[in-house]
Amino acid sequence: MKIFKNVNLTLNLKLKRELDQQASMLRQIDTHANIIKFFDYFSLYVPNVGHMFYFVSEYHQNGSLDMLLAERQFTSESFEVDRIVKWMNDLLDVIQYLHVTKGIIHRDITPG
Repeated sequence: MKIFKNVNLTLNLKLKRELDQQASMLRQIDTHANIIKFFDYFSLYVPNVGHMFYFVSEYHQNGSLDMLLAERQFTSESFEVDRIVKWMNDLLDVIQYLHVTKGIIHRDITPG
């Protein structure tokens, strides 16, 4: 039993270091109009689950892209082509900003 606790602690410390690095990076990239501002992160210990990590960011009234996609999938409606083109232009602008201005290559681009 003690071995598992030590392994869990080691994994938590490794994850904490990674989250600290990511939080530090996120604090530096809040100057782009299409990037939601990051404030901080924290963790809570949940019995029988472990540590849960939460990122605190700016609220966006329209929600996330994955939420919009899920709503449209539920209603079987599609998006207008002009809207999709605008989103793609905004996304490519952000990716270029991160890569060229900040030297960051995003390795996990998802709608959520």
